[in-house]
Amino acid sequence: MRCVIMAGLFGFLLVAAVGHAQAPDCTRKFDSEGSIAKIVPATDAEKKDGIVATIVLKDKDLTIQITKETELQIAKGKLVEKGTADDLKKDDRVSVWFEGKPDKSDPPNVKAERVMIFRAGKPDLPPQPDK
Repeated sequence: MRCVIMAGLFGFLLVAAVGHAQAPDCTRKFDSEGSIAKIVPATDAEKKDGIVATIVLKDKDLTIQITKETELQIAKGKLVEKGTADDLKKDDRVSVWFEGKPDKSDPPNVKAERVMIFRAGKPDLPPQPDK
């Protein structure tokens, strides 16, 4: 009984000390949306900061940095698949959730917390075994 109480107390203290993991808020409305006008691969200096690519949306005066931590998703109809920065293509329709507020540079920069890529068609299904 004493071990159970100690284990419970230890678990409580561990959660209190570490805190809960911060997951993207899926209920929050996107911060920006549009079609990708340009995709720029990260420079060596940007790669050291965890940036993998920068995108610019059409008719938006804003550069959006995609980082290693950015959650990328591909929506194909009602199904959503996990994506990578390599899945971003020019003219893709996207919704972007910002990690913070855009900085004061010209044009403003902002890091993306989440990017949803919208694609028409069916999801990539696994191959079916021959019968």
